[in-house]
Amino acid sequence: MRHILSAVLLVGTISLPASALAERCKTIAVEPEKTMGDHTLNLAILYDGKVIGSKTKKPKLKVGKIVKDICFTSSQKGFISLWSHGAKNIRPTRILPNEYMHAEDDEVGFAIKAGKKSCFSHYLGKKKVNLKVQKPYGQAELYLHFSPSKVGQFNPDDLPTIGNREVSIPETCPNAGEETNMKTLPRGPQTPYASTTIRYEVVK
Repeated sequence: MRHILSAVLLVGTISLPASALAERCKTIAVEPEKTMGDHTLNLAILYDGKVIGSKTKKPKLKVGKIVKDICFTSSQKGFISLWSHGAKNIRPTRILPNEYMHAEDDEVGFAIKAGKKSCFSHYLGKKKVNLKVQKPYGQAELYLHFSPSKVGQFNPDDLPTIGNREVSIPETCPNAGEETNMKTLPRGPQTPYASTTIRYEVVK
């Protein structure tokens, strides 16, 4: 029997057990589109027979529809993490990697090869994941973060905020109730990163 994991793409969360989710309290501001020399990074949502990319004009995804896959390529080998961010104040959620797709719970990023197309489904093995469009309605984002080494990925307590968007901080965090604590990851020569973002609208 094939294991089926239901996933929610647009509200920015995969339906993981609460105990399996790391408490992310330290917000980190990241650029939605960042280049790194001549490195190229591409991200695409395969939806309703279409390929939606970062340059697609005003894409709309309907609630209840299934996203066929999410694919990405990098011109350089390195590590990636994939994040979904829904409506204002909803916290971004990492949908790749997660413990359902990798043996190590503390993994911070997946290794990818230069020039090779990778997709969300490639990391599942025999498992099947449904990426379903769900509420809330409005603007949402899919953020791909690339780094040449794992050092440039996010720690278990880091919460990326895309383009300084506001996010809610859990009540269990030491800084709960305070203004969003924006910090910048140390982006010295040892921790460069590149990024790309797809913005879309969730509609009825």
